[in-house]
Amino acid sequence: MPEKPDYYTLLGLQRDASPEEIRQAYFSAARRLH
Repeated sequence: MPEKPDYYTLLGLQRDASPEEIRQAYFSAARRLH
């Protein structure tokens, strides 16, 4: 069974990232990939 992806690493974030940092990284990745 494949391992689950580490979404923090995929977004270039630390584990202790704030919700706002996560949101910004997510939307930045979405703009870059779509």
